[in-house]
Amino acid sequence: MATILILDDRNTNRKILAQLAMSVEPGVAVRACASGEEGIAAAREKAPDLVFSDFNMPGMNGAEFVAAFRKLEGCIDVPVIVVTAYEDREHRYRALESGATDFLASPVDHHEFVVRARNLLALRRQSLARQAAERANAAKTAFLANMSHELRTPLNAIIGFSEIMQIELHGPLGNAKYKGYANDIGNSARHLREVIQNILDVARIEEGKFDVEKKLVGMPLVLEEAARMVRPEAERAKLVFGVDVPGDLPYVLGDKTKLTQAFLNLMSNAVKFTPAGGAVSIEAHKASDKIEITVGDTGIGMAPEEIPIALARFGQVSGDPYKKKYQGAGLGLPIAAGIIQAHRGELLIDSAKGRGTKMTVRLPAAGVVLDTIQ
Repeated sequence: MATILILDDRNTNRKILAQLAMSVEPGVAVRACASGEEGIAAAREKAPDLVFSDFNMPGMNGAEFVAAFRKLEGCIDVPVIVVTAYEDREHRYRALESGATDFLASPVDHHEFVVRARNLLALRRQSLARQAAERANAAKTAFLANMSHELRTPLNAIIGFSEIMQIELHGPLGNAKYKGYANDIGNSARHLREVIQNILDVARIEEGKFDVEKKLVGMPLVLEEAARMVRPEAERAKLVFGVDVPGDLPYVLGDKTKLTQAFLNLMSNAVKFTPAGGAVSIEAHKASDKIEITVGDTGIGMAPEEIPIALARFGQVSGDPYKKKYQGAGLGLPIAAGIIQAHRGELLIDSAKGRGTKMTVRLPAAGVVLDTIQ
């Protein structure tokens, strides 16, 4: 239920405005006060959703009320409309400079009052809903980060002990199958640790805490390193894997490790979603003051409405995550996009169902970034 606060020292005006406020929507609560001081006390008791305040009041005037009101808990973004005579420009300016949202000319047009109130209450609800969603998302992100930290410690112990068992550091395990089991345990734990690290990366990106180094990075080296790690997977999948990267590309100012991770994710996705006999290509060139890198494939592709799903964390374009054909937590592409954005770059996706996907990354050349920073 919305609450509207009315401030006017004149009894007749206050009653008229209160009656108008009660007609704004069913169930609205209206509180009418005769002074700015009384209005502050009412708002301190319970923050309203909308305020209409006269300017010329004894004691605290409209501008002074707005300035004090904005300092109260929960009132920083509450809409405040100040009522002034149309010719009182100085009063309007003072009210707006103090933090008023808008003004109404006196005498108040009844229809305009009701319509404005309805519109502002609708905007207020949208703002509160957005804030609640942001708080929930922040809480979820913090929970994921905390849980990931807690899980990594026992995983590191599992990996360490599995490696000790694999090399039989303290003597033979006995049955040869035990050594295989230890290997499986270690591989599974390492995979889970990688997933947890990805969750941490996504959490840091969403919290704005994903820091990148500011060093000169040679992109040919980054792309070749990422391609070298993906090439065996492409060969096992019987794909044509081509890399066409000139060695004279300009440097990028950034973090070599994180850029390698981003392009490794893009290349791995291209290989993963391309059937046997298809092709994956990596190309790069200088485009004006940017470096443009393209990771293309002839794979299954995506429909336009599926691209936002793929960019969302844990996004699974394949539909039901319990029946998915392709392995993965749905974090590779969001992490790559976050890393690219952290380097002041952009990721463009051109894809069509059954025709493949082209991921184009544009990164500012180091000279451009250095000029901007200086």
